[in-house]
Amino acid sequence: MLDAIDLKIIEELKKNARAPLKEISARVSLSVPAVGERIRKIEKKGYIKQYTAILNTDLFDNQYLFFCLITTTEKDSSIDQALRQFSQKHPELLECHRLLGEYEYILKICLSSSREIESFLISLRREIGIEKSVTFTVLSSFF
Repeated sequence: MLDAIDLKIIEELKKNARAPLKEISARVSLSVPAVGERIRKIEKKGYIKQYTAILNTDLFDNQYLFFCLITTTEKDSSIDQALRQFSQKHPELLECHRLLGEYEYILKICLSSSREIESFLISLRREIGIEKSVTFTVLSSFF
């Protein structure tokens, strides 16, 4: 079970997972060794699945961010595994989340052109089986 200090540490890691322990310890009012030990325990218990980098797509040449809402033709748990396998072959698929509502999944995709999103969606339809989809192009992000 996490206590209030563990939750503060997690909040600091969410802001910057590469923050020095000294900086985190100052913010949560614990010693550096105590913070390091708490982080190890939080990781060991599985509260933190992984550390990732949030890329600034504006700095990459011709990179566009898309969100795609999809509903699949199949309605069983095999779709989750199929999407995981699809993502391993398509690194441009950055995130996939299961939803409640009209659409079943939302995908976050980074590609260099509308032609590439078309090709990506064709592959997705062929490999996963899509009943319906709607795709949005991100114009800008502010946080």
